Amino acid sequence: MASTLYLTESEKQKGLKHMLRDEMFNGISYNLLGGTFVYLIAVYFNAGSFVLGYISSVLYIAGAILPLVPKMFNKKNIVKVQSRAWLLRGFVSFLYVGLIFLERKYAIIFLLIIYTLFSIFRVIGIALNDFTVKSLSTSNNLGRIVGNINIAYQSSAIIVCCLAAVYLDIVKLPGIIAIVILQVIGAVLNTFSATEISKIPCRRTINYRKGQGLFIIFKESMKNEIRRRRLILRWISSALVVGFGMVVPFLKIYVGLNNSSILFYTAACGVSSLLAGLVNKQLSDRLGSKPICLISSIIFLLILIAWTISPISLGFTYFFLLGVVSNFFLLISYFSVFRLISAVIPDKDAISFNSMNNFTIAILAFLTGVVSGYLANFEIVEYIPHTNFFNSYSFMFIFLVILNFVFIFYAARLKEVGAYSSSETAKILLSRHGIQAISKIERLSHTFDPYKRRLLLFSLGTNTNTLATSQLKTILATPFSIDKKEIVRSLAIRPRKSLLPDLIKLAENDEESTQIEAIVALGSYKNNEMAIKSLKSLLNSRWGSVRSVASKSLSIISKDNSLLPIIMELSLKAAHIDEEVDYLIAKKNLDKEGLFFENFFVSVSQKRGSTYRQTRYAVLASFLHFGSPVLSNIYGRINLGDYNSAIEDFLTDAQDVDIVFNNFEEILKAFIDCNHTLLKEYSLKLLYSCKSFKDTRLSHIRNGLLKVNDFDLNDFDLQDMIALFYFSYSLANNSK
Repeated sequence: MASTLYLTESEKQKGLKHMLRDEMFNGISYNLLGGTFVYLIAVYFNAGSFVLGYISSVLYIAGAILPLVPKMFNKKNIVKVQSRAWLLRGFVSFLYVGLIFLERKYAIIFLLIIYTLFSIFRVIGIALNDFTVKSLSTSNNLGRIVGNINIAYQSSAIIVCCLAAVYLDIVKLPGIIAIVILQVIGAVLNTFSATEISKIPCRRTINYRKGQGLFIIFKESMKNEIRRRRLILRWISSALVVGFGMVVPFLKIYVGLNNSSILFYTAACGVSSLLAGLVNKQLSDRLGSKPICLISSIIFLLILIAWTISPISLGFTYFFLLGVVSNFFLLISYFSVFRLISAVIPDKDAISFNSMNNFTIAILAFLTGVVSGYLANFEIVEYIPHTNFFNSYSFMFIFLVILNFVFIFYAARLKEVGAYSSSETAKILLSRHGIQAISKIERLSHTFDPYKRRLLLFSLGTNTNTLATSQLKTILATPFSIDKKEIVRSLAIRPRKSLLPDLIKLAENDEESTQIEAIVALGSYKNNEMAIKSLKSLLNSRWGSVRSVASKSLSIISKDNSLLPIIMELSLKAAHIDEEVDYLIAKKNLDKEGLFFENFFVSVSQKRGSTYRQTRYAVLASFLHFGSPVLSNIYGRINLGDYNSAIEDFLTDAQDVDIVFNNFEEILKAFIDCNHTLLKEYSLKLLYSCKSFKDTRLSHIRNGLLKVNDFDLNDFDLQDMIALFYFSYSLANNSK
């Protein structure tokens, strides 16, 4: 069968494996070739604020090339173009060696040329990468995949930044030479990244259709409300990332961090980025991107205000930690928006759509970089003298505050199907039960041991948080799941009113595999009218097991004695011992006087088997708590072939009653010889010796046992005779 353009599951898994390896090498190579190191080189050559602003935004400004991408690479395989763009990105980076031989003025120009070319090839790869991520994911795991990619990238980035910081501290080379050596290493490792990209399965090509240029797609996207709001959020979040990139020169120039400290700061930001990715991985697919995005952006706004009003005198540690925390919440928003955008990338014109998206980001990034660099030149203290607040970049931070306000406005208006509200999300994240629910749901997805899964499911079933409830609803809605039965059983132990409609739906469905367990669970919803009504309707079910379990559950949660005649009638039709046990429990719960005990020998009339009779008598005995000896234990020893000693031990214990004590040997012989007539005679003597009882139910048992006179002893087997004598002795022992 010919393959379609869409990848099979095995191809997706293979592609994800190579993409994660690519991100691992990319985390090393990019952090050596771009970002922080470029800032350090620019500061080394005393570059001005405009140059620093350009460096902050050039990664996005390079998107101006994207309108040409669909035409230039029409009909070319997406992954092949992406891997070649990555190779060219590394090749250009080897030119950093030339900086060693240039004077300040020319070095800055050369740096900007190299970094611009680097950014152009990078942005081409990124535009294609967005679609590659989508092709390897589904709507159910997109957040998880984005999180895993970020973890792979940031893990390697953190390590390389720490190693580079140590390297710069111990090498005795001039600053520019030491940095360029690291960039050469990054260019080499970039080749490994490109090689991994080339191994990702892909049958898609870049398709350019006349009349579907970037501006046409832009107009169409702006008409689509869902896409428009998501695109605007992506553009603003990218602008915030660009603007916040100015923190690096701020820390270098004004706070006074040296090169190695800047790299440790970058590594710490990598850790915060890694944590942001983990948060998105854990939450976005379950709660939705909108609430995560909105909450994190509100927190980031408060932190931006702190940046604005914080004076330089607060020192290195304060700004270092503030930067790491800021980066965490900024990237949570950024990753959430990335997931939102990936979900609406059209299958047709995907590359043109991504090119339009990144081209718009390029324009906004350029404006953000220019404005940020321009505002960084103004000292707010010149306008507000003698203040103990604010710093040299306060105007720039005020600009970011305004951008973030706009972001929050659009995030609040975003529509996302299936997403939690912000208030619900806050309750989950600020609740101990909510955090536990997130943890257990995540562990459940990686746990395959049946015992451990059972413990996790039970714990989840007792968790009252709305996220746990939502997860349970999802499991209960599936026609079959290895976890479904365990969840229903947990609800029998810890009922949840929010899941009652789901349980009723399962209980009333005669074709449901967990119907019996669901009916049992309804027996935990005491005095609940919905549960009672459902169970009453199940008394008319076509299945005997359903009727019996419904009777038992109904007797637990309802005190309606009018149900007793119906249950008595139904019990006569019990086909299996499980049904009989259910009916006995139901009658015991509803018939407080114990009238049902008078039908003691019904199993004899029905000619049931020996195991059926044993079980029925043992259940009746358990209702009365006669104490030692226990009838069930006597039957158990007999079933193991220990008849003579079991009976002898029983009669020995029963010698606290005169009739047994005085006739021990004769009664024992009657049991050994299976002399039913003699056993009946002694049982009746015991019954006639009873005068009155504290427990009125015992009177009805006595009446039931006396009905032995109405039966032909040939219909009795050993189980019946043991029960007859056991109950007769127990009544005699408990009479006044």
